[in-house]
Amino acid sequence: MSRVLALIILIMGVAALVPQDVLSVGSFPDVLNSNATTDDPSASDTYPRLATDGNGNWVTVWQSDDHLDFTTLGYADIFVARSSDDGATWSQATYLNNNAPTVFAIDWDPDIATGNGVWIAVWRSGDAVGGIGGDWDILYSRSLDNGATWSAPRPLNANAASESDGGGKLATDGTGTWIAILGLTGGLHTTRSIDNGANWSTPVQFSPDGGGADIATDGAGTWITEWSSAAAAGPDSDIEFSRSTDAGVTWSDPSLLNINAFTDGTFDNDYDPQVQSGGPGAWLSVWTSTDDQGGTIGVDQDILYTTCDLGIDQDCDGVPTLSDNCPDQLNPDQSEVDGDGVGDVCDADADGDGIPENADGAGEPGDNPCTGGNTVDCDDNCAGLFNASQVDADGDGVGNACDACPQDAADDVDGDGICAGNNPCSGGETANCTDNCPNDANANQADTDGDGIGDACDLD
Repeated sequence: MSRVLALIILIMGVAALVPQDVLSVGSFPDVLNSNATTDDPSASDTYPRLATDGNGNWVTVWQSDDHLDFTTLGYADIFVARSSDDGATWSQATYLNNNAPTVFAIDWDPDIATGNGVWIAVWRSGDAVGGIGGDWDILYSRSLDNGATWSAPRPLNANAASESDGGGKLATDGTGTWIAILGLTGGLHTTRSIDNGANWSTPVQFSPDGGGADIATDGAGTWITEWSSAAAAGPDSDIEFSRSTDAGVTWSDPSLLNINAFTDGTFDNDYDPQVQSGGPGAWLSVWTSTDDQGGTIGVDQDILYTTCDLGIDQDCDGVPTLSDNCPDQLNPDQSEVDGDGVGDVCDADADGDGIPENADGAGEPGDNPCTGGNTVDCDDNCAGLFNASQVDADGDGVGNACDACPQDAADDVDGDGICAGNNPCSGGETANCTDNCPNDANANQADTDGDGIGDACDLD
């Protein structure tokens, strides 16, 4: 269950969890970007991201508008500084994208990670490097000497010349495998490298929509992506996640992370998530939210968090795996209509009538409903309601058992609350009879001459 943080957590994109004793004694803030005293007053330094190899080396990257005494063109570029003494001192700020002195392009929103002696920075750019065009793409650069020098920028997406890219977050397991997030046409994707970033795979989709995605790994074979989606559970935005156990080759179907998504308010928006792992199977996520937690806090922006131990609750729905009736799919309510011990969200035949919700095994459940008395290779026409016969008298694809108008394929086209059929109302009846004027609204079903045709449409 999501909770409001009891203390302030400062998140700056640290690529490794920092031991508690390192943060136990604070220091007065100091200036990290060495150009701060000499840069143009209108030049801003923003979006810092930080990584460490755990051996005293730290590298921070950020976006800067400074022209560095006119050594760059003064457009937004990616700057870098490094420390080899656990942050006690920092190198001079310089540009990381080594084309900064010659290319008129905006470079912004960087991220950085390190592992196995390799450092990789990614960022969004309008640079047409390599002939990819001047649209937004994700570029990356590598360093093999703790950030002292960097390779020339290259597009992360092999198809960058033909499509625009968003996203740009990445993670590594420290053994040579890296996964980065790309926002492409058709949704969120990942691309992976198994040679420390020298080459990257064709992007694989893990969500058809969303934004503000993050990614992390527990270093033991599990990778988690999280993002904000306005299509997950109502008109507000919620946090979804997906899991990969094969280094990003495939991803699980999206699941809701904030398990109150269906019960929170229409304007309770959740967005900008970050996920980190504390070790094999252990995960903690934080995000920004306007959810008032059932009136217990205000409607301003607050930071919510949730934890999950995949060894105990592998779908992170708050129900331990050993007692979860759908251990691989989020279902905190544990709904189970047919009592077979399998939760509705993962039960192929949730109502237990012998007709699976997606019996034809193609497309989406319900897209090929049983009609005409057929019960084979067709989808349950009343999903969630027992109806083994699949009778559908009006042939509209909705079984009689759940059809509000079982003899009226148009389902009360005139909207008067009386379904059409072959038993027209008369004598003032409005129940247990059918509409005597099916195309003209007449809720009272008045039929003065008793001929089975309502006054509203009776021309005689």
